[in-house]
Amino acid sequence: GRGTTDMKGGVAAMLIAASRLIANGEALKRGILVVITGGEETGCDGVQALMDRSDLKAGMLLIPEPSSNIPLVGHKGAFWIRLMASGKTAHGSMPEQGDNAAYKLVDAVSRLKAAQVPGGVHEVFGPTTMNLGRMNAGLNINSVPDQAWADLDFRTTPNTPHEELLHWVKSHVEDLDISIEIIVDLNPVYTNPDDHQVTRLLQRLHLEGVDHDPGTVMFFTDGALLKPLLGNCPFVVLGPGEPHLAHQTDEYCFVERLEQAVGLYEQLLLDYCQDRQIS
Repeated sequence: GRGTTDMKGGVAAMLIAASRLIANGEALKRGILVVITGGEETGCDGVQALMDRSDLKAGMLLIPEPSSNIPLVGHKGAFWIRLMASGKTAHGSMPEQGDNAAYKLVDAVSRLKAAQVPGGVHEVFGPTTMNLGRMNAGLNINSVPDQAWADLDFRTTPNTPHEELLHWVKSHVEDLDISIEIIVDLNPVYTNPDDHQVTRLLQRLHLEGVDHDPGTVMFFTDGALLKPLLGNCPFVVLGPGEPHLAHQTDEYCFVERLEQAVGLYEQLLLDYCQDRQIS
C-alpha cells in the first residue's frame, strides 16, 4: 500500500537495526540518534519544528528513503512558488466589462516556459527544471475570473541560488501585476564521495555485496534541513524501497531488500559507532 516503499519500509529496517544493537549490548563509542518526522512531502514540515534545536549534532546522516539499497550522496533542491493574478469579474457573455485574471496567469506561465531557467547544466545534477504543477481560476464557466493562481515546482542545483531564481521569475512577470508566494524553499544537498565517512560506508557496502557507485536523485529529502541542522555532516540516502513506486497506491517492498537493509544498517551503525576501520 501507499507509503510502504516511501518510506515506511526503510524506517522499519532502521529501527530494527538500531534496536538490535541496543539489545545485543554492543559497546559503542558514539551514540545513535533516530529522527522520525512527518510532513516531508510538503516541505519537511516535521524537521522545520526541530530547527531551533541547537543541541542536535551528528557526525553522519543516513536517510532510509527508497533507493533499492543503492547509495545516494545528493539530491536537488526544491523551490515551490505560487503565482497569483487579480482582475475584475464580469458576466461571461460580456468579457469586455471585466479583467480576466486567468489570461494574465497564462501569459506569465507561458513566458517562463519559453525562457531559459538560469544556472545552466550542473556537472552532477544536470539542469534546474521547472514544472507547472497546478492551476486554478474562476468559480464557474460563465463568469470572468477575477482571481487565478498557478503553482510552479523548480528542482534546483547549486548553480541556481533561489534568490537568483526568484529574481528571474519576477523579471518575466512584473508587468503583468503578478504576486508571488514562496511555498517551499529547500536547498540542494551533496556530499563528496571522497569524504572519509562516505568512503568507509562504500567500503562496507562493497563487502556486503552492494557494488554500486554513489549516485544522486532529483527528489528532495529531509536531508535538506537535517544536514545543516546536525552540523553539515556527511549525508547518504540508502533505503530498501523502490524509487519508481513512490506515491503509488500499490507500493511494495521486496522482502529480501528489507532484510538486506536491516543487515546493512547494523553493520554501518557498528562501523560508525565503534569507529571500525575497514580494509
